[in-house]
Amino acid sequence: MPWFWRLLLVFWGLQAWHPLLLGAPPETAAEPVALRLQSASLTSPLGERTVTLPHVLSHQELDAKGSRVRYRLSVDLPKAPEQALGVFINKLSLAGALYLNGELVDQCADGDLARLRCQHHPLLFKPATQLWHAGINTLEIEVHGNHGQLSGLSEVVVGDAHRLYRDVYLPQFMWRITLKEWLAWSVLTLGLLSLVIGLSLREESVYLWYGLTCLFLVASLSNLIAKELPLSMHFWNWLTLTSRLLAAHLFVLTCLHLFGKQRAWHTRWTLGYALLFATVFYAATENSLLVLVAYLPVLLIAPVLIGFMLRWSVQSRDSRHIVTFGLMILLFMLGLRDWLMFSGLGGFEFMYLTLLGFATTIVLIGFLLTRQLIDSLRSARGFSATLESTVAARTLELSSALETIQRIEQTALKLTEAIPVGTYVLEVSPDGKPRFSFLSKRWLEMFNITRELVMADPTQVLSRVHPDDLMDLVNRHRQVFLQPQVLTWEGRILVRGETRWVSVEAVPRTLPDGSTAFEGVSVDVTFYKHAQAAVKIAHEQLTRMAIHDSKNEEREMLLQDMHDGFGSQLATARLMADAGKISPGDLSVLLQECMADLYLVADTLSNAHNSFLDSLADMRFRLQKRTAHLPIALAWELDIDKAPKLLQRTILQLLRIIQEAVNNALKHAQAKHIQISVTFDPEASQLRITVSDNGTGYPDKPVLGRGVYNMQQRARTVGATLLIAPSHPGTCVSLSLLLPQA
Repeated sequence: MPWFWRLLLVFWGLQAWHPLLLGAPPETAAEPVALRLQSASLTSPLGERTVTLPHVLSHQELDAKGSRVRYRLSVDLPKAPEQALGVFINKLSLAGALYLNGELVDQCADGDLARLRCQHHPLLFKPATQLWHAGINTLEIEVHGNHGQLSGLSEVVVGDAHRLYRDVYLPQFMWRITLKEWLAWSVLTLGLLSLVIGLSLREESVYLWYGLTCLFLVASLSNLIAKELPLSMHFWNWLTLTSRLLAAHLFVLTCLHLFGKQRAWHTRWTLGYALLFATVFYAATENSLLVLVAYLPVLLIAPVLIGFMLRWSVQSRDSRHIVTFGLMILLFMLGLRDWLMFSGLGGFEFMYLTLLGFATTIVLIGFLLTRQLIDSLRSARGFSATLESTVAARTLELSSALETIQRIEQTALKLTEAIPVGTYVLEVSPDGKPRFSFLSKRWLEMFNITRELVMADPTQVLSRVHPDDLMDLVNRHRQVFLQPQVLTWEGRILVRGETRWVSVEAVPRTLPDGSTAFEGVSVDVTFYKHAQAAVKIAHEQLTRMAIHDSKNEEREMLLQDMHDGFGSQLATARLMADAGKISPGDLSVLLQECMADLYLVADTLSNAHNSFLDSLADMRFRLQKRTAHLPIALAWELDIDKAPKLLQRTILQLLRIIQEAVNNALKHAQAKHIQISVTFDPEASQLRITVSDNGTGYPDKPVLGRGVYNMQQRARTVGATLLIAPSHPGTCVSLSLLLPQA
């Protein structure tokens, strides 16, 4: 891969020049273009004092969550400037604003200083010319910082605005911002592409880990580019630190997968450690010591991993492994340098090189993976061509083997003479002429015909077919001859004056000369047919017996309902009439109850399509008609729309319980108001029925009569729970029935 080696040399050259380019003094013109301001007066919570720039603020001068200080500098101009002067600040942290002679010039970005992050951006302010004057001019720089990173102010350069922009600001901006933006977009594009490949090719997990590494690296790079925070400062700092930590650990997993040395415990331990510190970071993002501790294992593991990568590269001699090993060494050196700088060895203006080197490394790794995918596709294409030629050669071999198989099939057909079914081969020429090419002895015996007769005239076999089934067999063969398909037929044959049943199945096969061979079997199924007929007769007898028993059971249940209902009431009325203890009015009421009970049975059992709600509507109509002349108010509450369908026998029993409860309230309770409630609870699948009145109430020591006994008996029949209790005033009859889920 000569193109890749050239690209790698350019990358290493850029990495070697990074410290020189990023650490070069801001004044790069051949002649002095500006005034360097290296002394300032600092106003902080510790008071006012003179400091030398660049200056780093101590934690005592800032609040942990963020606060502001002011640097005041003096610029002595011999005369008022005629051209625009610029103020260049290489770095301030976190954000800041510039004041000239008490007037606000501008901020590092638009928005609240507490939500801005400008420490990675070079700043060039261009005050209006009229704000300058001859003599001493006062520059005040308000800086907002916290304990999460080094805060302070770099040297301040004042000079010709155009030359500062061209010679100082623009080179710095290109290296510190434009390069990072380009790398961020490149990493994001490669990461998304790799994720798509990884999700499509599940077995190639290196693309998945590489894609995740890219996404977290982009999130980390956004911290170096963005000025205004879209989230809170605390959450943004946590997101940045977590993204960097996860990107580093995911890159380790990517390298292991690239070398084919990954193990399940690598993933568990690596991600577990990263997620643990991500959680801890959220509680203490401003603790720089914690950040150093979190990255320390990465720096300790990196030399060990580099040693293994060297060993693996020597063993495999794969150029991809060698390149990855070299990139890992360079990345480790940059990371060690930044870790030492962050721990206090670097000055305020030092620049992080790890993220730039990391991003460039990730881009080159992406090129490696892309090259690997291209090589795989080329190999697959070559393998496909080889496979096609192999298939062509094998096709010729299979054609030769097919002839051998056909000869073996002929031998196999002869072996069928010994099996207990009749086999045959019927060949039909392209012009529709049939002939038998093979007939087993069992087949000839089954049809009681000679081989010579059938071979001479295949239609002779039709003389053995029962006349009633002959046309069915002829039509079935005609369909098969017109359009070859599997032939199945079951019918009767006449053999030695006896009717036998046979089942025939034949599979068509096209022969090389265009003929169609039907290879079939004939099975004598006479015993099966006789058994089937016997089973059918037995089933019909059992069905008739079941219908007869069902009718008897229904008749007995109807008679029982009549006996328990209005039959019992009529018998009671007869005894009372014989004893002369019933008045015409009582007799009329009794007859009304008998008629109501008769209607209830007839309406419920005669119409199987009536639902429980329909039956309740019929009962409500009859009860209202019955009590229309009485000083009694009936109130109904029906809510059973979602109830499942009930059996008619169950509906009858429930209606009888309601009817008996209403009769008791009318006859014994002297009630003026009767409340009937029928509701269904879908969640509990429970039907609830209550009949309550405001009558004399239920006695403390009730005497259970036949009516209460019948109600309890009916409730047990349908599997319901019945409760009769006083309701103060009156009596409440309640029933609860669990129904199957709809």
